[in-house]
Amino acid sequence: MSNLQKQIIEEALRLDVNERADIADILLRSIDSPDSDIDQAWADEAQKRVEFYKENKEKLIPSDEVFGRYGV
Repeated sequence: MSNLQKQIIEEALRLDVNERADIADILLRSIDSPDSDIDQAWADEAQKRVEFYKENKEKLIPSDEVFGRYGV
C-alpha cells in the first residue's frame, strides 16, 4: 500500500460513519459500472417469469417452503 493510500485511509477513518459510508458508496459505484447487456438479460428474464406466471406455466412455491429447504 502506498503512502498516499495510507494517508487517505487514515484521514477517512477520522470521519463520522455517515461520511465514511458516503465515500464508500462513491468508490464502489466507480468500480461497478452498469452493464446494459446484463441489465437487458435480467429484464428479459423478469418478463419471461411474469408471462409464465400469467399463463400458469410455473408452479409457485411459497417462500417459507423454499427458505426452509435451505435452512434460512
